[in-house]
Amino acid sequence: MNPRAIAVSAWRSLAEARIDAFSRFAITAMLVSGMLHIPMHMSSNLDWEDPSSFRKPIMFGVSTGVTLWSSLVVLGMLKPLLWDGWASKLLSGSLLVEVSLITIQAWRQVPSHFNRSSLLNATIESAMLLMITIASILIIALTVRAFWPGQWRTGEPAMHLAMQTGLLFLVLSCAIGFFITFVGKWQLTSGGSPSIYPPRGILKFPHGAVMHAIQLFAVLAWLNGVLNASRAILSIGIANAAAIAWFGYSWLQTGRGRGRMELDLSSGSLMAMAFVLGTIAIGVAWWTRTTSGTHAGTRHFPSHDPVSS
Repeated sequence: MNPRAIAVSAWRSLAEARIDAFSRFAITAMLVSGMLHIPMHMSSNLDWEDPSSFRKPIMFGVSTGVTLWSSLVVLGMLKPLLWDGWASKLLSGSLLVEVSLITIQAWRQVPSHFNRSSLLNATIESAMLLMITIASILIIALTVRAFWPGQWRTGEPAMHLAMQTGLLFLVLSCAIGFFITFVGKWQLTSGGSPSIYPPRGILKFPHGAVMHAIQLFAVLAWLNGVLNASRAILSIGIANAAAIAWFGYSWLQTGRGRGRMELDLSSGSLMAMAFVLGTIAIGVAWWTRTTSGTHAGTRHFPSHDPVSS
């Protein structure tokens, strides 16, 4: 593999995304903000898990910026519709506002979530919930479009499958986010912690477990394309199985009130399965690489398949 050719291939893939100027600004602002808060956190005296620390500006800035970027890449790969422009700006704006409000609360040194201690804090929390609700609705609509017949205008079948299933995991993460918000508020009313499921379960663990599956799947599909692998669809399918195992592990640990690494036979087996399947998914791409022939996945994902055509 030629590193220069790999870089050019990646750049061309991103260039095809057709991301508008405002959305590019939103992505850049969130990513830069997240990274700039890293040294700020390191110079503070607050613990990483402290609800008033710079952890959330860092995590939400980088995570949301990458998620928005990925979603708009998918949108750019689909056949354009009249409302794509405003949908892109609405998604970008809602996520940018949410991350901005989280960042403001961190600078005010107050928790951003589950904080209704004053009118201002309650208003900010309600605005954040509204923004993520709008974004979630748009992501669901994008997911439906990604599975709709005849919507893809560019990209190989393996990449289509990666984006489709990655969006499904992103929708699952959004749903889990609303669920843990409900559980957290319910626990607050009974004097419990909004972030811990008794005795030690971490509610945000299953929420974030597969949130970024879409990026991992896309990188794997791209790797299959670079290697011209003949079993790209199989590779993506195995990666999906790994993500399911990892999500099952996170759900099992949290539901039983255990910390991330409090392993027993069942949770340890799921964790091991996730890593083994992920390794096999990469191995399939490498083992089935070719020097000529069709692009990754075209032999094993017919163009008339209703999922991708």
